[in-house]
Amino acid sequence: VTVVPSNPPKFMIGFLSQATNIARADDVAGGLMPSIAPFGAGVKIQRDGLAVVEDIKTLKIRPDADCFDLVLSGNGSYVAFSSAATNLVPDEDFSGEFRQVFLIELVRNEDPKSELKNIFVLSKAADGTLGDGDSSLPSLSFRGDIRTFLTHASNLGGSTTNTVATISNSTNKVPTVINTSINGAVSNGRATSAKISPNGFYVAFSDTGTNLAEGPTGSFAQSYIKNVITGEVLRTSVTSGGVAGNDTSAQVSIGGAGFNSLTVRTSFTSRASNLNSIGAGGTNPPIYRADIEVSPPPLTSGVILSAPPDIAITSRKATFRLQEFADANIGSLNVGTFATSVKYNVEIRLARPKRRIIRNTTRNQITARKLSPGSYTVRYRVTGKTSSGTAIKSKYSPKETFVIE
Repeated sequence: VTVVPSNPPKFMIGFLSQATNIARADDVAGGLMPSIAPFGAGVKIQRDGLAVVEDIKTLKIRPDADCFDLVLSGNGSYVAFSSAATNLVPDEDFSGEFRQVFLIELVRNEDPKSELKNIFVLSKAADGTLGDGDSSLPSLSFRGDIRTFLTHASNLGGSTTNTVATISNSTNKVPTVINTSINGAVSNGRATSAKISPNGFYVAFSDTGTNLAEGPTGSFAQSYIKNVITGEVLRTSVTSGGVAGNDTSAQVSIGGAGFNSLTVRTSFTSRASNLNSIGAGGTNPPIYRADIEVSPPPLTSGVILSAPPDIAITSRKATFRLQEFADANIGSLNVGTFATSVKYNVEIRLARPKRRIIRNTTRNQITARKLSPGSYTVRYRVTGKTSSGTAIKSKYSPKETFVIE
């Protein structure tokens, strides 16, 4: 489920279905299958919190194999899922032997029959060949431009015994392995789950490897957080004294606190009996939460802001919290070109009557006061200069909407 920034907000619900009666009659007459059989990907939309179905979109081609693992991007632009279907992308050389990860671009326009626009395979190697092993469990950043998934494919970094978590983005579609140590060593175990943060800077994953972070892990899967930019890896399934969990931790997730704050909130299940005072564990593992304080990422060339600003509204005042960046390199980590100063350009627009407010600041928080009643959108971008004087400028973040009563 995702809440799409709009006014009024829309709730988009992605689901898999065997139903044959969920599409409109004109879709059936036009050849658009009402379901993706035997399982399919669709989008159901609710408005204003009411159970009103505006439309249900399905693929125009009936997949010839089951679909699994469906996820939506936070802004409603993309849907990802896994399938062994061989007929979804016409020009690909499918054998049908392995599950691949597919990505669908959702076109938000007035033509109801063109909503599901582009579909392509994420699990592809640098030479364009499809993954030679199963790929599954995709996750998407808020904008959907940064993606992760698990794979056994040897041409994507995995193997029959080592499942790796991979990451790709819209400019570099070739996946790279993410469950590595800060020195780049691939896990000597296997990944069991992975999720990317909404802003695309962090990946939470679980892994049985013993070489990802300092300290012994036993033979159990542990949960981790990885800073995608710096490569830093932190184990999260630990006691207050820093000892790794004494049983399996898995099913990681990562929360929206990673949008613009420096606290990354993750959760995981664990059978470890040493992670809390009651010694819970066994066959019904409880859910744990880990709030990780992280260093701000450096502003590097080509950075993409994948999440909108956080907004707090009080009367006719709105406070915007923006992604914080470091204005210098972080320790001895090699993160490439980075900015020596960071500036924010915030654009606030009132729909009616039209009004545009621009604010520039060096702080990652800004407040706009005495706002007229109405519906607004807000977005921001960051700029800086490297130590050699080269300018760095990001694209604008996704828009967020808010209303002043």
